[in-house]
Amino acid sequence: MSKDSQKNLKNVRIKSITHTKDQKTKKDAPNKLKTKKSIEKQEKILSTAWNLFLQYGYEKTSLQMIVKETGGSLTTIYKMFNDKKTLFSEAIRENGQEFIDALDKDFSEIMIPYANLEEYFYRIGVRLIHQITSKENIAFMRLIIIEGYKNPELIEIFHHIAVDRTHHFFLKALEDYNATHNIGIRNIGESLRVFTNLIIEPYLINAIMIPHYTCPSKKEVHRIVMRAIKILMLYLKHYKEIEC
Repeated sequence: MSKDSQKNLKNVRIKSITHTKDQKTKKDAPNKLKTKKSIEKQEKILSTAWNLFLQYGYEKTSLQMIVKETGGSLTTIYKMFNDKKTLFSEAIRENGQEFIDALDKDFSEIMIPYANLEEYFYRIGVRLIHQITSKENIAFMRLIIIEGYKNPELIEIFHHIAVDRTHHFFLKALEDYNATHNIGIRNIGESLRVFTNLIIEPYLINAIMIPHYTCPSKKEVHRIVMRAIKILMLYLKHYKEIEC
């Protein structure tokens, strides 16, 4: 085969490959657009469902109500989530992730500048109280208690997605801090439980049970967190959890 023939054949192959790639790109474009629209639709359904669940409860929120607010059809919801229980679970997961992301940001800021353990726990404690006493989280906890009595599986979903993941995140953050600053806390899991219980207990029951609950003042939050830190530090010192 002559050089000119080889050159022409090579050009034909290049054009063929380029044409195939162009066709593939054109074919993939609608799929990407479709995927983006599908994700946006799913996020809208989850957001709307979450707000309706908080407002009306699990039992009284129907899929038809969600369809009315978001548009589309029941078929779309069944295709994306299978049933209402799965939708509820995903709504918890989605909103729980926002809480985790916020904590991740907070911990990233806390770990860098603060080598002092008391300051670190203070920032964690304030963050915890703000989360527990937010209007949305109070409504969410009330929802779980009311609906969980009739549907125990909802309690399991809540515990797995919200409680376990949050505890795991706090534990991981404290482990990282402990390793970074060489503090020497030996039983991190137990230490974390002692501290979180001291923070949560003064507010959790009241926030859920009192109809028109008023969030604590900054002064009150400061007092509760400082008290919890003092008790925790005495606990750690007594069990020699910190190497001075």
